[in-house]
Amino acid sequence: FSFKASYENATIYTPKYSDIALRNAYKDPTIKTVVDCVVKDGTKKGFEIENLDSDIVELVQEKLKNININEKLHDAWTDSRILGQSYILLITNEDIANYSEELGGEDLINILVFTEGVTHGPIEEDLKSSNFGMPKSYSIIDSGVNFFNIHYTRICRIDGAYLTKRDLILNNYRYESVISKVYRSASQLGLGRRAIAPLINAFNTKILKLQDLMDIQDIETEENLKKRLILTQRSQEEHNIIFLGEDDEYENNTINLSGIDNAMGILSNAVAGDSGIPNAILFGENVAGMNATGNLELEMYYKGVKQDQSRVLLKCITTIINQIMKYEYGKIHGYDIVFPPIKELSDIEEADYRLKVTSSMEKYIDLGVISSEEVRASLFENKFSQNIKLIEGSLDLEEMPEPKLKE
Repeated sequence: FSFKASYENATIYTPKYSDIALRNAYKDPTIKTVVDCVVKDGTKKGFEIENLDSDIVELVQEKLKNININEKLHDAWTDSRILGQSYILLITNEDIANYSEELGGEDLINILVFTEGVTHGPIEEDLKSSNFGMPKSYSIIDSGVNFFNIHYTRICRIDGAYLTKRDLILNNYRYESVISKVYRSASQLGLGRRAIAPLINAFNTKILKLQDLMDIQDIETEENLKKRLILTQRSQEEHNIIFLGEDDEYENNTINLSGIDNAMGILSNAVAGDSGIPNAILFGENVAGMNATGNLELEMYYKGVKQDQSRVLLKCITTIINQIMKYEYGKIHGYDIVFPPIKELSDIEEADYRLKVTSSMEKYIDLGVISSEEVRASLFENKFSQNIKLIEGSLDLEEMPEPKLKE
């Protein structure tokens, strides 16, 4: 069985835009916002390690700080959204010639982000392997740094826009750039803005009618006229006053720009639709007056960012933490990675959240599932959290009391 054979006769998938075109497109303010806002919201609060001994957490966090993990994750995620894929290489204290071997319990001393210059080796065809259907090794030639035949366990892949497994293979094991989804609509929005700029400048044209203007022939009078026009313009700008002669007239010629707002709204909505990011975040607009529809759009966006945190970052974070534990303790302790809420809760929302969590915990206590000590430790000893850490011996499972149900 050959995994590659099933796609032998398939049409090769080619990216719509080159890497250079994507890098240049990222300079556009709208496209840059599309790329950056998800990364910014997804990394601004970092992540937390829970359900693990505090001494271990403290040591792991110190090691993560030393390798600048938050900054590296931000850079890698940004690059993956621009180009479709980025790679984090785990640097250990061994000779790089041995990077072809599976990652063991070596000391993790750094992590490096690469985007360009990365190629993959043969594909894993062992059906029993967790890496089945993916590259078994990678090579990196970038910025004068050369790594060859790197075992896949030493590489964390940071993925761009999602592709099915089939399309991923046809795209040479690289996910898609998010820019390709908004390239056209963002370009049209940019063209629209540039087209209306001259109209906006001419939106309010000032007309000053001077008596016998066409009869002026001598240079001295012409110079005086220029000085007068300058004085008129300055007096209007600085003092909102216009000086006119006895027979002079002044008019404000306003151009009707009705319909342009609707046209620009259609273009901006197209970018929002293609990117899945609400106008409120992309352009700072109040979507639908921030009523139920607008709030739903924001809620869907925040849920999308949470899903991307798990899809893009979680595996890489756990790989790095596991490597630290293997070196420091010789084994991997159980733990949970938690991403703090992206949206800040108001005081009323926070109070409502705490009330609901406390109410659900009370039911668990009455059912004998958890103890009051476990609830107190999880809710109030550190930060308020609905993730309950079980305490050994807090409940006597052999003498479980009859559950108390509220009438």
